[in-house]
Amino acid sequence: MTDAFVRNGFSEDDLLRLAPSAERGSEHPLGEAIVAGSRHLGLADPEAFDAPTGRGVVATVEGRSVLVGSRGLMRDHGVSEDGLALQLEQLSGEGKTSVLVAVDGEPAVSWRSPTR
Repeated sequence: MTDAFVRNGFSEDDLLRLAPSAERGSEHPLGEAIVAGSRHLGLADPEAFDAPTGRGVVATVEGRSVLVGSRGLMRDHGVSEDGLALQLEQLSGEGKTSVLVAVDGEPAVSWRSPTR
């Protein structure tokens, strides 16, 4: 991961713990990378976990609903792209993969990584 863009008043520390905690059951390479880079933060076990194919993960962590994944996953769960669409298009144009995070239905962070 090369950058994290935190939004809507969420703290980076909270998000860097919640998103990897949600991803703990993921077998996707991006999910595994998120977890590997955050193990030192004392990750929680997700209370609920689902990985819709090709979308990302849906989990409950510390009583909070956490989504980590694609724009499609966010749309499926009614998470607004307000203020994100232009940024996501730019990253895509640069050949970068974005991973979005929403907490309790609010967009919280986007990560970008170089596409290999």
